[in-house]
Amino acid sequence: MEVDGSMLYDPVADKQVPAVVLRMPRHRAAWFGLVLDTHTRVCRLVGTDLVAAERGPAWALDLAARSAGHVDAARPSTVNRVTSSRRLADLLRATRAAAAITLGIG
Repeated sequence: MEVDGSMLYDPVADKQVPAVVLRMPRHRAAWFGLVLDTHTRVCRLVGTDLVAAERGPAWALDLAARSAGHVDAARPSTVNRVTSSRRLADLLRATRAAAAITLGIG
């Protein structure tokens, strides 16, 4: 990781700021992209107050890894959509599990 002297626009600060350059092998970029995508999905599923909008960087990391020749045989070629009913079922299952732990049931 380095600060190489280049600048980029930061929409939060609304000005140009020094860029932080992170170099990594293609497999690590793919893994990190998957972590960011999963983080975003979990935060949205749970409904946290945390702003989880990391799908753009996740997509860019995955694209960069594939452009560098990374092929992940374990990853499916199509993304499975999470429907509203599936989200509700997962949330209900998690709520029941948390209640069981809290109450000492099962």
